[in-house]
Order: sequence, then C-alpha cells, then structure tokens
Amino acid sequence: MTVEYIVNEIKAGVTPEEILEDKPHLTLAGIYTAIAYYYANKELLDTEFAEYDRECDRLIAEYTTGK
Repeated sequence: MTVEYIVNEIKAGVTPEEILEDKPHLTLAGIYTAIAYYYANKELLDTEFAEYDRECDRLIAEYTTGK
C-alpha cells in the first residue's frame, strides 16, 4: 500500500476509517502516519506523483498506438 494510494483516497473523500474497512490489513495508525508523511513532504511528493502520472500516461499512449 502506498502513501499515494492513501492520499488519493483521502482527496476523493474517503475517510481513514473507510480505507481501513476496505483494506483491513492496514492499521488506522498506519493510515494516519501516511497522511502525516504526505503533508510533511507535500511539495516533493506532489512532484513525484505528477511525474508518475505523466509516465503512466506516456506508457498508455505508447501501448495504444502500438509503438
């Protein structure tokens, strides 16, 4: 489970308790730790998440065009 996954869920309006219901192998403390880590490193992580999204988009485009 990644910090990005948890942050995306929170941004989508999912509560930490709802994440826990869907992913019972996590702990509430771990979810809140991921959220705290994100906000402590927001600028860096937002940049990394955006780079990852761009790379995924590039790979999807490459795959769909058959290159």
